[in-house]
Amino acid sequence: MQRDAAEEEVEVVLAGGPEGGPGRTTVPAGALADRVAVCHLNGREHFKVTDESAEIDGRPAPVYRWIYSTKIAE
Repeated sequence: MQRDAAEEEVEVVLAGGPEGGPGRTTVPAGALADRVAVCHLNGREHFKVTDESAEIDGRPAPVYRWIYSTKIAE
């Protein structure tokens, strides 16, 4: 049986971080973890899960709060 892509991914809210950074992202449902990292400009923004939740398109979504940035090595 083939699964629908929407069932396999969870949208999460990304709070804080640098101006212009992503406000949300999707992660594989099985990969919901304590932390997520997303590429932004020339680095990665790191976020840690909170006890908060938000609503995206009428569905609850976990909120991850920004904790630090790292740069991509050249």
